[in-house]
Amino acid sequence: MESETKVAESHGTIKIAPRGLRERAAIMVVDMAQRFKSDILLCAGSLCIDAKSSMMAFMLLEAVKGEILDVTARGEDSRQAVQALSKAFEKAA
Repeated sequence: MESETKVAESHGTIKIAPRGLRERAAIMVVDMAQRFKSDILLCAGSLCIDAKSSMMAFMLLEAVKGEILDVTARGEDSRQAVQALSKAFEKAA
C-alpha cells in the first residue's frame, strides 16, 4: 500500500497599501518569497503570479490601493511564508 504524502498549504489575504503596489515593494516581496522553500502564489481576481518570479510579474497584477490579494503557499514552510508576506505588506502601508 502506498502512503500519500500531504503537502502543507496555507492561505491568507494581503491588502495593498494606499500608494498601490510600487516597484520597491514588489522587489522586496520577490526577495522575501525567494527565502522560502514553499511555492507561493499571489492572486488578484483570476490572475495569479509566482511570488518568486520577478518584479515585472507583480506589475502585471496592476494591484491598486485597497485591493485584496489572495496568497497561497504550498510546502513545508507555507505558514511562515504567508505570515512573513502579510507582515511585509502591512509595513509597506
